[in-house]
Amino acid sequence: MRKTRRSAAGTLGESGDNVKLAKFLSPGAVGKSIRKFLLLSQPPSDPNAPESAQRGENSPSGDPEALLSEARRQLRAALDTMDQAIGRHAERAREQADRAAEYSALQEDRSRLAQELDAALTRIGALEKAIGEAARRIERASAAVRAVLSADDAWEG
Repeated sequence: MRKTRRSAAGTLGESGDNVKLAKFLSPGAVGKSIRKFLLLSQPPSDPNAPESAQRGENSPSGDPEALLSEARRQLRAALDTMDQAIGRHAERAREQADRAAEYSALQEDRSRLAQELDAALTRIGALEKAIGEAARRIERASAAVRAVLSADDAWEG
Protein backbone atom coordinates (compact mmCIF):
# COMPACT_ATOMS: atom_id res chain seq x y z
CA MET A 1 0.00 0.00 0.00
CA ARG A 2 1.41 3.37 -0.99
CA LYS A 3 1.50 6.07 1.67
CA THR A 4 0.50 9.58 0.73
CA ARG A 5 0.72 12.95 2.40
CA ARG A 6 -1.10 16.24 2.11
CA SER A 7 0.61 19.32 0.82
CA ALA A 8 -0.39 22.71 -0.48
CA ALA A 9 -0.69 21.20 -3.94
CA GLY A 10 -2.95 18.34 -2.81
CA THR A 11 -2.26 14.71 -2.01
CA LEU A 12 1.15 13.62 -3.19
CA GLY A 13 2.64 10.15 -3.21
CA GLU A 14 6.12 9.45 -1.94
CA SER A 15 7.67 8.09 -5.13
CA GLY A 16 8.76 11.04 -7.23
CA ASP A 17 5.48 12.92 -7.38
CA ASN A 18 7.18 16.04 -6.04
CA VAL A 19 9.57 15.98 -8.99
CA LYS A 20 6.67 15.50 -11.39
CA LEU A 21 4.80 18.38 -9.74
CA ALA A 22 7.85 20.63 -9.89
CA LYS A 23 8.29 19.85 -13.59
CA PHE A 24 4.59 20.43 -14.26
CA LEU A 25 4.49 23.75 -12.45
CA SER A 26 6.81 26.34 -13.83
CA PRO A 27 8.47 28.52 -11.21
CA GLY A 28 6.09 31.27 -10.24
CA ALA A 29 2.95 29.74 -11.76
CA VAL A 30 1.31 28.93 -8.44
CA GLY A 31 2.32 32.20 -6.84
CA LYS A 32 1.03 34.22 -9.80
CA SER A 33 -2.35 32.51 -9.65
CA ILE A 34 -2.71 33.07 -5.92
CA ARG A 35 -1.52 36.69 -6.17
CA LYS A 36 -4.10 37.34 -8.89
CA PHE A 37 -6.75 35.82 -6.67
CA LEU A 38 -5.64 37.97 -3.73
CA LEU A 39 -5.72 41.14 -5.80
CA LEU A 40 -9.13 40.42 -7.30
CA SER A 41 -10.85 39.14 -4.19
CA GLN A 42 -12.23 41.33 -1.46
CA PRO A 43 -12.84 39.79 1.94
CA PRO A 44 -16.52 39.26 2.66
CA SER A 45 -17.79 40.53 5.97
CA ASP A 46 -19.10 37.91 8.38
CA PRO A 47 -22.76 38.66 9.09
CA ASN A 48 -22.66 36.46 12.22
CA ALA A 49 -19.61 38.19 13.73
CA PRO A 50 -20.21 40.82 16.38
CA GLU A 51 -20.14 44.36 15.11
CA SER A 52 -17.10 45.18 17.24
CA ALA A 53 -15.14 42.31 15.61
CA GLN A 54 -16.14 43.55 12.15
CA ARG A 55 -14.73 46.96 13.04
CA GLY A 56 -11.57 45.33 14.39
CA GLU A 57 -11.99 46.49 17.95
CA ASN A 58 -10.80 43.12 19.33
CA SER A 59 -7.77 42.96 17.07
CA PRO A 60 -4.34 44.10 18.26
CA SER A 61 -4.08 46.96 15.78
CA GLY A 62 -7.76 47.78 15.81
CA ASP A 63 -7.88 47.98 12.01
CA PRO A 64 -9.11 44.86 10.17
CA GLU A 65 -7.89 46.30 6.88
CA ALA A 66 -4.39 46.63 8.33
CA LEU A 67 -4.54 43.05 9.55
CA LEU A 68 -5.77 41.87 6.19
CA SER A 69 -3.10 43.89 4.42
CA GLU A 70 -0.41 42.42 6.71
CA ALA A 71 -1.75 38.89 6.11
CA ARG A 72 -1.68 39.48 2.36
CA ARG A 73 1.88 40.81 2.60
CA GLN A 74 2.96 37.75 4.57
CA LEU A 75 1.22 35.46 2.08
CA ARG A 76 2.91 37.22 -0.84
CA ALA A 77 6.29 36.88 0.91
CA ALA A 78 5.60 33.18 1.52
CA LEU A 79 4.58 32.74 -2.13
CA ASP A 80 7.74 34.49 -3.30
CA THR A 81 9.79 32.18 -1.09
CA MET A 82 7.90 29.18 -2.49
CA ASP A 83 8.49 30.39 -6.07
CA GLN A 84 12.20 30.67 -5.35
CA ALA A 85 12.26 27.20 -3.78
CA ILE A 86 10.44 25.71 -6.79
CA GLY A 87 12.92 27.45 -9.08
CA ARG A 88 15.87 26.06 -7.13
CA HIS A 89 14.29 22.62 -7.12
CA ALA A 90 13.69 22.75 -10.87
CA GLU A 91 17.31 23.87 -11.41
CA ARG A 92 18.60 21.00 -9.27
CA ALA A 93 16.38 18.58 -11.20
CA ARG A 94 17.81 19.90 -14.50
CA GLU A 95 21.36 19.61 -13.15
CA GLN A 96 20.67 16.07 -11.99
CA ALA A 97 19.23 15.18 -15.41
CA ASP A 98 22.33 16.68 -17.04
CA ARG A 99 24.60 14.64 -14.75
CA ALA A 100 22.60 11.49 -15.51
CA ALA A 101 22.91 12.14 -19.26
CA GLU A 102 26.64 12.76 -18.91
CA TYR A 103 27.04 9.59 -16.84
CA SER A 104 25.12 7.63 -19.47
CA ALA A 105 27.33 9.04 -22.23
CA LEU A 106 30.45 8.13 -20.24
CA GLN A 107 29.12 4.61 -19.71
CA GLU A 108 28.46 4.27 -23.46
CA ASP A 109 32.00 5.53 -24.21
CA ARG A 110 33.44 3.08 -21.70
CA SER A 111 31.50 0.22 -23.24
CA ARG A 112 32.57 1.19 -26.76
CA LEU A 113 36.21 1.51 -25.68
CA ALA A 114 36.07 -1.87 -23.93
CA GLN A 115 34.75 -3.46 -27.13
CA GLU A 116 37.46 -1.76 -29.19
CA LEU A 117 40.10 -2.95 -26.71
CA ASP A 118 38.78 -6.52 -26.90
CA ALA A 119 38.87 -6.36 -30.71
CA ALA A 120 42.44 -4.96 -30.66
CA LEU A 121 43.59 -7.66 -28.23
CA THR A 122 42.02 -10.34 -30.44
CA ARG A 123 43.78 -8.85 -33.47
CA ILE A 124 47.11 -8.75 -31.58
CA GLY A 125 46.65 -12.42 -30.68
CA ALA A 126 45.99 -13.29 -34.33
CA LEU A 127 49.00 -11.25 -35.49
CA GLU A 128 51.26 -12.93 -32.92
CA LYS A 129 50.03 -16.31 -34.13
CA ALA A 130 50.71 -15.30 -37.74
CA ILE A 131 54.18 -14.03 -36.77
CA GLY A 132 54.93 -17.34 -35.05
CA GLU A 133 53.76 -19.30 -38.09
CA ALA A 134 55.85 -17.08 -40.41
CA ALA A 135 58.91 -17.57 -38.19
CA ARG A 136 58.44 -21.37 -38.32
CA ARG A 137 58.11 -21.29 -42.13
CA ILE A 138 61.21 -19.11 -42.48
CA GLU A 139 63.13 -21.47 -40.19
CA ARG A 140 62.00 -24.48 -42.28
CA ALA A 141 62.96 -22.68 -45.49
CA SER A 142 66.35 -21.74 -44.00
CA ALA A 143 66.89 -25.34 -42.93
CA ALA A 144 65.95 -26.54 -46.42
CA VAL A 145 68.35 -24.02 -48.02
CA ARG A 146 71.15 -25.10 -45.65
CA ALA A 147 70.43 -28.75 -46.44
CA VAL A 148 70.57 -28.05 -50.16
CA LEU A 149 73.82 -26.11 -49.77
CA SER A 150 75.31 -28.87 -47.60
CA ALA A 151 74.31 -31.48 -50.17
CA ASP A 152 75.78 -29.36 -52.93
CA ASP A 153 79.05 -28.95 -51.01
CA ALA A 154 79.19 -32.67 -50.34
CA TRP A 155 78.55 -33.54 -53.98
CA GLU A 156 81.25 -31.22 -55.28
CA GLY A 157 83.78 -32.24 -52.85
